[in-house]
Amino acid sequence: MNQLRHHIVFLLLLLGGAPLAAQHLNARLEADTSRLLIGEPVGVHLTVAHPSGLQLRLPQLSDTLGKMEVLWKSAVDTAADGSVMQLRQHFRLTAFEPGTYQLPELPLYFTDEAGNERVTYTNALSLEVQTVAVDTSQVFRDIKPPLEAPYTTREILSWVLAGILVLALLGLLIWRLRKKPQQPQPQPVRKKAVVPPYQVAMERLQKLQEAGLWQKGEVKGFYVELTDILRTYIEDQFHLPALESTSEEIMQELESLSLQPALRSDMRQLLTLADFVKFAKMKPGPEENIKSMDIAKRFIQQTKPTAGPATAEQTAAANVPAADTGSQAP
Repeated sequence: MNQLRHHIVFLLLLLGGAPLAAQHLNARLEADTSRLLIGEPVGVHLTVAHPSGLQLRLPQLSDTLGKMEVLWKSAVDTAADGSVMQLRQHFRLTAFEPGTYQLPELPLYFTDEAGNERVTYTNALSLEVQTVAVDTSQVFRDIKPPLEAPYTTREILSWVLAGILVLALLGLLIWRLRKKPQQPQPQPVRKKAVVPPYQVAMERLQKLQEAGLWQKGEVKGFYVELTDILRTYIEDQFHLPALESTSEEIMQELESLSLQPALRSDMRQLLTLADFVKFAKMKPGPEENIKSMDIAKRFIQQTKPTAGPATAEQTAAANVPAADTGSQAP
């Protein structure tokens, strides 16, 4: 019905186009309905017909029209029919309080062909905003609980895949437990035979003698190794801190071993000679080097542990100086 009315107005404007072109324009403001509910939007339409020679300025609306709020407004739609121009613009209004609202006349400024400034106005509109009727006879009811959304195919598929994955992991765990290899029986640890300190010392002395260091001119190296063998033997055999002790401290510690006086004197001579070689760069002769090796061997042989009480023959043999075992001067 409203569209039909718009077309009728447009035809009337076109029929009166000749006088409009000469004198003035025609503007009209219309609403889709004159009654609406609170918060309900209503369409309002501005239609202007004027001669093509006029320069027209439409009103610039803010966010309100009268006391109603402007929710939306369209761009200006222009149509031409010969010498008549038609402009249309649409608005959407609303109100949030009941009552009668007056939409004022909108001013339209234009300049005619003679250059004269003129103004004309649209018609005013009256709109009635009504409240929503409340049926007080109805009993208030509780809010319905939210409805549960049905499971989607994607959700069902995800649960199925999760179940398959859990079953697969359980199967893998059971398979691995059944296929778990038997733990090998621990092999009995064989205890390594403990080499007595005197045997280690004698083997080192043999290697030192075979190396022939002093024969090669490495006299200091010979005495460094010789005294290290003796110090290590004393520390391992008698649990004395010989490796960190000086030569004099070693001799004091040997007082508790009940050595023969001759052997004790030979040991002091050997340690003193070694200190002179290492720190004073002394060069002893071949006879002294051979004697130092013999003293070391005799000390180890006389102080090594015995399986039982020594016989008189063994004791006498221990007190006799050992013969040269093959160490020869070059």
